[in-house]
Amino acid sequence: MLVIIYVNGTFTILQGYFITKNEKKQEERREFMERHARLTEGTVYRNRNGGDYLCRIVLRDGAIMTNTKSRWQCEAHIITLYDDGTIEWDYSTGGHFEGN
Repeated sequence: MLVIIYVNGTFTILQGYFITKNEKKQEERREFMERHARLTEGTVYRNRNGGDYLCRIVLRDGAIMTNTKSRWQCEAHIITLYDDGTIEWDYSTGGHFEGN
């Protein structure tokens, strides 16, 4: 792409690749594999925070997830599953250590 800029009476020619806002949005969309993902019970997923979480029960808008190391359990809502297999959720409720 060639871009010519006119500033204060001077033309400047810029060459290279420029990402438009529309292209950036398309790239962001391509990164997502599935928003509101329906996980598989009994499967361990890596959260983008680095923790591994066991999907215990699939719910209508999320899942009951347990951190495999700390045993922290919560209800994760609006889960996103990325192309690389990692997950994130928008928010969680009912967090507690398993057994408490």
